[in-house]
Amino acid sequence: MRYLNGQSAGPAAAEIHPPHRQIRRPDPRSPPPMLSLLISALFIAPAQPGAAALPAAMRTNCSDELAALETEYAAAFASWEEACLGVRSRRQRPPHPCIVFFPRYRALAEGGSGGAIPWVVSNAKDAGIKLVDRRTLLPALLATAFSEHAAEAWMEDTLFALVDVRKLLDKEQALAWCHELATANPAATPHLEVRAAALYAKALILNNAGREKDEAKCAQAVELLHLTASEYGGSRAASLALDLLFERLVDEYNQARRTASAPAAGDADGVSSPSQTAVDVTPSFWGRFKELAELGNGRASSWLLANATASGLGGAELKQLKLGLLEGLISTHTNEPWLIELAPLAAEVALPDALEECAVLLARWASSVDERTDQARIFLGLARVNFEAGNKNEAVDLLKKIMHYHADTELAWEAEDMLGTYTAPRVGEEAPDFETTDVDGEKLVLSDQRGKVVMLDFWGFW
Repeated sequence: MRYLNGQSAGPAAAEIHPPHRQIRRPDPRSPPPMLSLLISALFIAPAQPGAAALPAAMRTNCSDELAALETEYAAAFASWEEACLGVRSRRQRPPHPCIVFFPRYRALAEGGSGGAIPWVVSNAKDAGIKLVDRRTLLPALLATAFSEHAAEAWMEDTLFALVDVRKLLDKEQALAWCHELATANPAATPHLEVRAAALYAKALILNNAGREKDEAKCAQAVELLHLTASEYGGSRAASLALDLLFERLVDEYNQARRTASAPAAGDADGVSSPSQTAVDVTPSFWGRFKELAELGNGRASSWLLANATASGLGGAELKQLKLGLLEGLISTHTNEPWLIELAPLAAEVALPDALEECAVLLARWASSVDERTDQARIFLGLARVNFEAGNKNEAVDLLKKIMHYHADTELAWEAEDMLGTYTAPRVGEEAPDFETTDVDGEKLVLSDQRGKVVMLDFWGFW
């Protein structure tokens, strides 16, 4: 089960923020914020931490009931999501199924079906549970999960849910839970994904606990994220850790660039003298981005591709580096939205002597993506590469297809703009022939003026 989804937020240089929760079709159990009016109309009794657990036989029945409930909720969420299509105002949306299903999930979680715990922790706020009740309910459920279910695979989801609600918990207790799972004997916690999630959760709790300018805790959090990414590659926690490390490094890089280009302290007019040329800090960051890329972060690889000249390579070596990075991104992150958004810029990062190879890679990529709109974005990049390579006819055909199959969309407008840019007459090129009349009403054909020195004055009224 997966309850939390999303991309990392852009953290400040000394901070790390967890990923935001978002609706995604592959996982219909991660609901968005609820309608305030519907929430206020719902009353659910506060938690009873002392509720007795069910006997073992009844726990088995709970597991069966949980599986049926998950199927029912997934169908209800899919229907709700479909009903919300085209409805922009949250006030006009139908009631979210999370509100109706929450009491049933909660009953299972408190009655012994531990697998319901991560769902309850993740959705308590969206279901309208008051803050004071959440402060009682969630720690009690999490305590049960960590004490009785450490060996369960769904503890990975529980740890991600803990990250989402960590501000409601006692930080020392939450750190102790995570530390115990992260360092537990493999026999007690056999799932690597759970141990990875425990390290990741511990890192974010430490960072949150250290926001009162505790640099030591922030540094420890970063070390834990690096450990998660390096020791548990391929896990969800490792992927999220790499995203956070990448965002943090980008912020640090941008800050270094701003500092390097800032006027010297003695420049009262805010303008640096010619002798104070800004230092290019990019080469000094190359190795750190490369480290993240080698650990599997695709966005770090895209940074390397865009800044390949900072590698210190040149000629054939630089060409092979860029083509290798592009091919690796396409094969590993084929359908990633962040990569597809960069597709129209492919020509800007390709070397002039690698345009043909770049075109082959883009064509292969376009044939392997799942969505037609994603394919169209890749075709925008392929068209630009073809224009730069001199394959004007192929580029024009691609752009016209985009304009036809995606009419009245942003894709069509981008294609139209690109078509106009690359087909418009340029300085130094032969002007297209045309026929018109001069001020005296006489026929004027541009090709008749070939070989002469003439001045044409174009004018009109609007």
